[in-house]
Amino acid sequence: MAGSGRIRDIVGRVDALVNRFDAHVARKDTSGFEQGSRNMAQRMVNAEEGFLQVLMDLGGINKSEAMKVLGVFRKAKVLKMDPVGGRMSVKHGAYLNPDVIKRALESVG
Repeated sequence: MAGSGRIRDIVGRVDALVNRFDAHVARKDTSGFEQGSRNMAQRMVNAEEGFLQVLMDLGGINKSEAMKVLGVFRKAKVLKMDPVGGRMSVKHGAYLNPDVIKRALESVG
């Protein structure tokens, strides 16, 4: 599945970030920056998962198709990510119309 590969890639990047910060913490005591960054990275992953669920619900598509639509939306730069709040949204609500989601999916092939 193309969608699960993308998710594995994101989880791998989060794990690498966590491991890098864990090594840094082992070298010296810090003020909690690492934990805050780890939390923010997790919220970004959660935001993407939540947005995929929105695409699946509104577009009537499966997860692999939602991953393709997410890629089209990213390429078109119509997404906004709020890493602090853990939310991903579109710049205009019209992008979440079912016909727009279907056209985005058809543009991928």
